[in-house]
Amino acid sequence: VILGTNGGTGVGKFWLTKVDSDGTVLWTYEYDSGNTGTHSGESVDEAYDGGFIMTGYRYVSTSGDVQIWLQKVDKDGSAEWATAGQTYPDYSPTWGNSSYWDWGYSVKATSECGYIFTGGYRLSDAVRTVSVWS
Repeated sequence: VILGTNGGTGVGKFWLTKVDSDGTVLWTYEYDSGNTGTHSGESVDEAYDGGFIMTGYRYVSTSGDVQIWLQKVDKDGSAEWATAGQTYPDYSPTWGNSSYWDWGYSVKATSECGYIFTGGYRLSDAVRTVSVWS
C-alpha cells in the first residue's frame, strides 16, 4: 500500500492506494476526519486483521490547531474509524491538545493486536518534543 496526501493546503486528505505485485492499482481511497482543513498521511502499516492503520495529522481550520490523527481501514479500504470523536472500541482517532501543534510520525501494529505510534508536539516555536503512545 502507498500512503500520501491528495490535495493542497486546506483541502488535503489521507490518500491510500493498494497495488498488487505487478504495480496494478487495486483500489484508491481518500480519508478525512470530517473536519475542514488539511489531512496529511505520514505512515501506514498492515493491521492484525489484514486491514491498515494510518497516522499523520489534521489541521483544524476553525481553531488553527494541528492534531495527530489515526485512521483504521479494513482490507478493502473502507474506513472503520470514520470521524473525529468516534471510538473503536476504546480509542479516539485524534490526539493532541488545543494549545499545541501535534504530528503523527509513525504507526505500527503490535503482536498483541494493538497499535503503537510516535508523534511530536510543539509547545512553542522553541520547544519541540517527540513522544510514543500505545
